[in-house]
Amino acid sequence: MHAALVIVTLVLLQRSSDFLAWRFTPFARVTEEVPSLLVPDGARLRQALDLDRLDESDIVAADRKDQGLERLDQVKSAALESSGEITVVPRQHAAPQA
Repeated sequence: MHAALVIVTLVLLQRSSDFLAWRFTPFARVTEEVPSLLVPDGARLRQALDLDRLDESDIVAADRKDQGLERLDQVKSAALESSGEITVVPRQHAAPQA
């Protein structure tokens, strides 16, 4: 009985939060997370990587999976989305490595 009450309470809190974020923009700004920029314009942000507990290998792995890239210098920008995925934008004219 107590477990059901806890589950119902958590579901109601989540649904209430979703409704308030949908109805009131200031509430959404406070409660919704924005993407974290990890690699702006080809330069990695060490502080952002440390804050999100990521390293360059995580970005390269996402690059390889999504874009087929092999090196960080082939990345124009990368961001950690609120869903936890890393979004990568490749450089248009990345020179192949010899």
